[in-house]
Amino acid sequence: MSPRTLGLLGTLVLLVSTGCRQSTEPTAQPAAPVPHAYEAGTPEGVRLSALARTSLDLRVEEVTTQRIEQIVQLPGVVKVQPDRLAVVTPRLAARIEKVYVRTGDVVQQGAPLLDLRSTEAEKLQVELLRAVKSLSILEQSYARAQELLAKTVLTELEQMQQELIKTHGSLHMASAAVERVQQLSDKVVPRKELIAAQTEQRHARSAYDAVRRKLLTYGVTEAQMRTMLNGGLTQPVLSNLGLTPEAATQKYLVLGKPSEVFALEAELRQKQADVESLKRQLHILGVSPARVATLLQRGVPEPLLTLTAPMSGAIRVRQATLGAMVEATEKLFEIIDTSVLWVEGEITEQLFPVVRAGQQARVRVAAYPESVFTGTVHGLGRTVDPDKRTVHLWITVTNPEGRLLPEMFTEVSLVTQVATDTLAVPLKALLTEGAERFVFVENGEVYVPQPVVLGLQDDRYAEVRDGL
Repeated sequence: MSPRTLGLLGTLVLLVSTGCRQSTEPTAQPAAPVPHAYEAGTPEGVRLSALARTSLDLRVEEVTTQRIEQIVQLPGVVKVQPDRLAVVTPRLAARIEKVYVRTGDVVQQGAPLLDLRSTEAEKLQVELLRAVKSLSILEQSYARAQELLAKTVLTELEQMQQELIKTHGSLHMASAAVERVQQLSDKVVPRKELIAAQTEQRHARSAYDAVRRKLLTYGVTEAQMRTMLNGGLTQPVLSNLGLTPEAATQKYLVLGKPSEVFALEAELRQKQADVESLKRQLHILGVSPARVATLLQRGVPEPLLTLTAPMSGAIRVRQATLGAMVEATEKLFEIIDTSVLWVEGEITEQLFPVVRAGQQARVRVAAYPESVFTGTVHGLGRTVDPDKRTVHLWITVTNPEGRLLPEMFTEVSLVTQVATDTLAVPLKALLTEGAERFVFVENGEVYVPQPVVLGLQDDRYAEVRDGL
């Protein structure tokens, strides 16, 4: 049968220790029997009934191998992580109209904290409404200017197409006239008529070439000009160019003299920037995008400004009083998120080489002596305190149940190295009698004290080198 050790906690340790002493020391007066208690004075150990074991809440464990870890123990203090702390200020001078929360309340991100009345916020809303109205008028003007520009560009393209077709036709007729005159003999047609026909041909070619150069300058290709000539005046110019109205306007923008459109576009961009700037100012003051949208839809300024929680957590500080006038930088609330906390501690500079980020840590507090909170080393300081010769460290500990509170004192065990498996017992199972360390071994209903020789130990287990 495997030896089994008995963990004796609290009052039970005192009773068993007393029982052991009663078995070796004389008593002045016999004690009255206690129902369902252990039988003191038995040479083989302590005998407990089943009811006594149940009432004492004894826990018996088999002795097994455990990993004894090398640890560093140090005191610490629970702290709120800096990125889990929020301070709420009004951001502008205002009067408090309503307060929704009290100290200790748990709030979710976006929950209302208080209502403020501020003339500055109302002025910003009025400015935004005016800017949006001006922007709407400017957008209409810009749209009309773009439409006019598109029509102007289309008209210019149509005129150039007509000129191309017309001059090409004139050149064709002039060339035909020259050929006809050249076919007649000199006896029939005077030479001056040939010269006149050739002069007309040169003029027609010059006019045609001028139109072609103009079209080439504006980006019309030779292929597109051939399409224009083949299609004639029956085909729209955009069809011959293979472009949509928007694409034609963009490509041949210079034909429409777009200076007015450019000026309106610059003014439009500036007005859009003004509107966005006013929206950002309202957002900084705590006005959500949804409330800004409601403001623009209604067109009426909202007299009250609602401050909301910037993060989820508990209200640790409330300094907001109904009806009070507050300044822009005055702290009204402090919100903390304790779901994840830091434990701050210090190690000596000699331990700096063996402690590093990512190591496991076990945290204990006096409020919950039976509980162990696990965490990891978040980081270490990069300077040594000149007076204490210590290095600061931070341990991240999850706290989903909220049992750990900021500023609690802690005992921290840092695991610096994990040893091999060895026979070990829990520290709670160890008892001391003078210089001797022993455990109780279960043998039926009798628990026999067994001296043990201990080796390495950490904050949970002690190595048993002899005795079990």
